[in-house]
Amino acid sequence: MRKLLLTIAGMFLLLGAMAQQIPLIEVEGKSEISIQPDEVLIYLNMSQKGKTSAEATNELNKRMRTLEQALKKTGVQTHELFVENYTVNLDRIYKDGTYQDIGFIASQMARVRVSDTQKDLAKVIEALHTSVESGFNLQFQVSEKAMKALQEQLLQMALKDARAKAEIIAKTMGIEEIKVFKVQYSTQDKAFSPVIRLRGMAMDATAAYEEPVLQTEAKKITDSVLVSFAFMN
Repeated sequence: MRKLLLTIAGMFLLLGAMAQQIPLIEVEGKSEISIQPDEVLIYLNMSQKGKTSAEATNELNKRMRTLEQALKKTGVQTHELFVENYTVNLDRIYKDGTYQDIGFIASQMARVRVSDTQKDLAKVIEALHTSVESGFNLQFQVSEKAMKALQEQLLQMALKDARAKAEIIAKTMGIEEIKVFKVQYSTQDKAFSPVIRLRGMAMDATAAYEEPVLQTEAKKITDSVLVSFAFMN
């Protein structure tokens, strides 16, 4: 019995050693696609002061209704309005060596998503110019829908790149045949280019409105995969 166990253990060790000795070509396949942004996020930090929290809140709500009405009047169907991070804080000033409470400040973040980066965006910006007293930021980006549509293409390109690299290595080294041995791929933490452009715009209701010149840059989306190819010496 003991001899049998030793024999089995020896076989496992031998198989493990053989597996470790399999000659491999290990390569990283990469892919990259450039795509123009197909949507814009507009961020507005809105705040309003009041002697009481109720007064500050009511005034902020009025400003939000004004914003909603202005966006509705544009007739743009490709926009969505979101509100988040609503807060009410004490309004304090430093006077005569001490802090004094003079009222309240109600604030919130408004976010407008526009799916048309040309004509509809121009209409929305004009509406903001006439209805919002504070400034806002624009962020051009690739939509989630467009990203998902590119994922399969990116992976296929990365796999083909890995195969091409391995074949070049094999041909150069005089290896006749290679076979896929192992593929390592993760869908997390894919590399993207930095935010394309973030603009701050200050409003002046007394100034004549001029349509802004918005130049977007292509965004680079990348993917990668590790592939091991086995070959016979």
